[in-house]
Amino acid sequence: MFRVIGGIAVTAVALATLAACGDDAPEIDSDATADLAAAAPADAATTNTPASPPTATHTPASDPTPTQTGTGGMGWRYETGDSVLSSPAVVDGVVYVGSYDKYLYAVDADSGELRWRYATGGGISSPAVVDGVVYVGSNDSYLYAVDADSGKPRWRYATGGYMLSSPAVVDRVVYFGSWDSYLYAVDADSGELRWRY
Repeated sequence: MFRVIGGIAVTAVALATLAACGDDAPEIDSDATADLAAAAPADAATTNTPASPPTATHTPASDPTPTQTGTGGMGWRYETGDSVLSSPAVVDGVVYVGSYDKYLYAVDADSGELRWRYATGGGISSPAVVDGVVYVGSNDSYLYAVDADSGKPRWRYATGGYMLSSPAVVDRVVYFGSWDSYLYAVDADSGELRWRY
């Protein structure tokens, strides 16, 4: 399927993917592609300007929603105080996500109810959740380790720059980058620096 943006069918990714398929690539119907471009709304924007983020609200699970009635759609949504640019991590029925309102949120995946939120000093990267600990970077230059069940801090590690990268945890070591131009390896249990490069 092609996505139509501003009246122009974006096909570059699809064509690159098909080229990678070699002889197994399906044929492209150029008439269908032209039909998709023609189907764009007449008032579609002609520039690539980002849309304003939608206003998010929390809908309790007790309210009937399309998902609960079996028709598909949104089951719940949760409003934060600012944009959510991080990807969520979902572990053991909890959604962990950072927001530019400087909070890390833990939200029940079934009900959409807030379990806890943890304040940092800046916008938050995508979290990593390993062995009951949420690891997340913040624009306040810290990497945080937060207990996944309680939201209580375990430790934090200061870098010399913004933390926009998503941490990765392997063999009890947290790896992450910072705007101070370093790659860090920090002990997952203590928060002590193992090395930086």
